[in-house]
Order: sequence, then structure tokens, then C-alpha cells
Amino acid sequence: MLLGCGSDGVIDLSPMEADGGQLDASTETAAETGPGCSNDGECAPPLAHCEPVKEVCVECLTNTNCGEGVCEPSSNACVACTGNQDCEEQMICDTSQWRCVECIDNGSCTEDGTTCDLVRGVCAETCGSNGDCTEEDKPQCLQTSGFCVQCLTPSDCELGESCNPATYQCD
Repeated sequence: MLLGCGSDGVIDLSPMEADGGQLDASTETAAETGPGCSNDGECAPPLAHCEPVKEVCVECLTNTNCGEGVCEPSSNACVACTGNQDCEEQMICDTSQWRCVECIDNGSCTEDGTTCDLVRGVCAETCGSNGDCTEEDKPQCLQTSGFCVQCLTPSDCELGESCNPATYQCD
């Protein structure tokens, strides 16, 4: 937002576009999405496309505007998926977070002894202690969730790796 100085030398405190035009109330509200626009040339990455109805810069208008993801039409944002068709085989689109996951509920898990870990979106073996975890790549019991994971601390990982606290995977 810029401040303008009128020809009479009075400072105009009303919001202005970078080109000197006044912002109206609808543009100020839309500024949360991106600056106002009338064409793509007025937008810059990551909000490089002008949404013609709302007249604001957005990340995408079509799937071709998104590298590997798809364009979610209500937010005009690039996301991993908007439906199961956007995910690899055996994966489901979690539309609450626009991500491809193994499961979104316990019914999505078909292996015996597994339930859906909703935080990570994976079917996981349940546990009460490390002794309950039988999968070689998930030997640790995350007792707060009751699921077997790869690691809880860096010492559970190979030398030089760390334990990602969001996924409980060694990175």
C-alpha cells in the first residue's frame, strides 16, 4: 500500500495501488488473496495469475498453472489433490487438508491390526508399548497416539539423520 501526495501538496492517506490508482473497498478485502488486477501482467509469483471475476492475483486458475499439483478452484491455490483421481493408486484425497493419504478413517485400512492415524493419514499398527510394534521399519510406539512409528528421538535413527517430529520418520 502506498500513500499519495496530491497536486495541492496535501498527503492523501487513502490506500493506493502501486500505479497510483485508488483502491476501492472490494480490492482491499481481496488483498488477502493478492493485489487487485485486470490481467496476468499485473501479478507476480507466487500469485502470478489474475482471477478475472474477483480481479485479484491468485496462485492458479487451472491445473496447468500448478507444477505437480492441481488447482483448487474455490481458493485458486495449488494443492496435492482435490479428489481421489489426483492421487496415486491405493491413496485417498484428504480434502480437509488437500493431501493424498493412505486413509481418512478406519474403514480405509484393510490390513488386519491396523487403524487410521488421522494425523499422518496412514494405516498403522496400534500399540501400547514398543513390544507391540512388529513392523521392522516402525519399531517405536508413539504412546500419545497408540501407533507404531519409525522414530521418537534422533537416537532411533541412523547416524546423521534426525527424527521428524511431524511424521516420526528419520530424515
